[in-house]
Amino acid sequence: MDFTYKLPSWDQLPSVDLYLEQVLGYIRQSLRPICLNSTIITKNMIQNYVKKGFIDNPIKKKYKREAVAKLIVISLAKYVMEIGEIDKGINQLLDHKDMEKGYNAFVESLYSNFLDIEENIKRQEKYYFKEKTIDSDYISIEILCKTIAGKLLLKMMIEGGEEKWVK
Repeated sequence: MDFTYKLPSWDQLPSVDLYLEQVLGYIRQSLRPICLNSTIITKNMIQNYVKKGFIDNPIKKKYKREAVAKLIVISLAKYVMEIGEIDKGINQLLDHKDMEKGYNAFVESLYSNFLDIEENIKRQEKYYFKEKTIDSDYISIEILCKTIAGKLLLKMMIEGGEEKWVK
């Protein structure tokens, strides 16, 4: 797992609308460095997310940038949240100010939490969590990202053997 990996920012997401297979490929490629052997996303998952209203219906079978951003967040959030919680929280998380700002706040927060983990892995003697000030508009994003990062670290430790990460 690459804890120095950074998700694509809003401006790096595809600016053209994508067909379902293209969305699947893009998200899998984007999340592979941090999700390793997990089933990241499937066609059926996306269709269910559309049915549940998590993302907008495709227009002429194409998905917009907003849908791709939400699918990336949903794909990671499902590691630590029940689907019903995601349903209640996804729009609040990403649309609090606007989709671009919310998504970029998610990307930056996850990256920051990954870097904290990377530093702890290198240190291997004592783990600590940095104190940081979070804008109240994005506290839920920060909590979600800290939880995702911790869950991915725990998964990596279990799959790779704890002795590799803890002395």
